[in-house]
Amino acid sequence: MAKKTQTVQQQPGFRSFKNDGSGFAELKEGESITGIFLGRRKQVIKDRRTKQPKEIWVYRLLPKDGGSIIKVGGRALLDSMYEDMIDEMFGSNEEAAKGVEMIINRGDNVKTGDNNPIGTYEILVSEDIPAQHD
Repeated sequence: MAKKTQTVQQQPGFRSFKNDGSGFAELKEGESITGIFLGRRKQVIKDRRTKQPKEIWVYRLLPKDGGSIIKVGGRALLDSMYEDMIDEMFGSNEEAAKGVEMIINRGDNVKTGDNNPIGTYEILVSEDIPAQHD
């Protein structure tokens, strides 16, 4: 039978990874996140509006000062901007974008055709692309 364990403190020679329950970084209007792009992955979440499972892209950035990975949940407009950026800057090669410094800006909310607010986004990509990406 397995021995019950208590919360384990940091152990020498080990690096801790744990879920703190905080979820994705929340980008409010006018805020931005800067970091080294690590990639994006699909993740299934529960849609707040419909209460149904929904698959979204999650963008992962590592702050330049180190720290924990920042995860930004994708939205339709952000996903579209990202795909345009990958096509134009990296010749549709998503892997080539890894390791490049990026800033994700959240702009103002605008109204859709049916008068619902939708967030706008901007992705700024460093033109100083590491040599392995040429």
